Amino acid sequence: MSLKRKSDAPHDSPSLNKSARKRSKKTSASHDSDLFHNFRGFKINCAPKKYKPPTVTNGVASNGLSSKYQTEHATEVYGIDRVLPDIHYKVEPASIWQKLKVYQKFSMATVSFTNDEFVYIKADASEDQNPDAPVMGWVARILEVRAADQSHVFLRVLWMYRPEDLPGGRQPYHAKMELIASNEMAVIDAMTVDGKANVRYWEEGDNTRPADKRTLAIDELIWRQTINIQARPPTISTLPKYCTCRQPFNPDGKLHWCSFCKMWWHEACLEEDLIACLACRRDLNADEENEEEDQDLQNEIALEESNSSEGTGA
Repeated sequence: MSLKRKSDAPHDSPSLNKSARKRSKKTSASHDSDLFHNFRGFKINCAPKKYKPPTVTNGVASNGLSSKYQTEHATEVYGIDRVLPDIHYKVEPASIWQKLKVYQKFSMATVSFTNDEFVYIKADASEDQNPDAPVMGWVARILEVRAADQSHVFLRVLWMYRPEDLPGGRQPYHAKMELIASNEMAVIDAMTVDGKANVRYWEEGDNTRPADKRTLAIDELIWRQTINIQARPPTISTLPKYCTCRQPFNPDGKLHWCSFCKMWWHEACLEEDLIACLACRRDLNADEENEEEDQDLQNEIALEESNSSEGTGA
């Protein structure tokens, strides 16, 4: 599965930061005027599944040749201990990509965007297959900024999926403003950026510790799962399961701890299964009462035997 995002929506032309503008002016005359002639966009080509990257030192592989693919460590990008395979890739046409200058940030109007930031990407109406999704447009994480000049600024990004974009669609445990981190890479035009996205990782709990309970800001997006689009079919990381229904937790809802059952309940399940839970309590109370009655009876028998024994001795 691969989402197509080639938005050409109009935006203010992006500009490079001050030092970048200086370098751009100095080098603009040296750019080939035909560099972008018949240019149809950049494409990411990933290495075959069986590809084994060689040891690379200063861009030279252990076999003495230039490394054919570059490597992006997706797990390091997201900064958590989740298993996403490294991405071995090359950007084509390489003849253009390799001539572009690398920058740390770019600006649109008065807003600066830097590497590792999340951004909204304006989706063309004909390209967005889920226009009614709560998260409007697409979200990506910037990995790299390259440019030939202020009119040709490109971003290498990793896409964040919306639940609606997944093979199985939105699930009951997905929060309204939830995203899924992916290892799908693309190179896009910086002019498609539609602002910064406030995205943070939602720390999932387990059966002994509740999930993150912090209140979300109005503009805040969360993610807690990953999708490996290199797998066939794409695989989605699992989430801890709670309650008697054995389903994940929806961050928009609540979890309640039952000290009797010793587990976390979804609020809806607790309301639905409250009678069953009370029945368990009654059964336990009944067992405890029976044990007390048995003990009282045994004490009475022992007392009678003691009195009888004393009477016989007299």
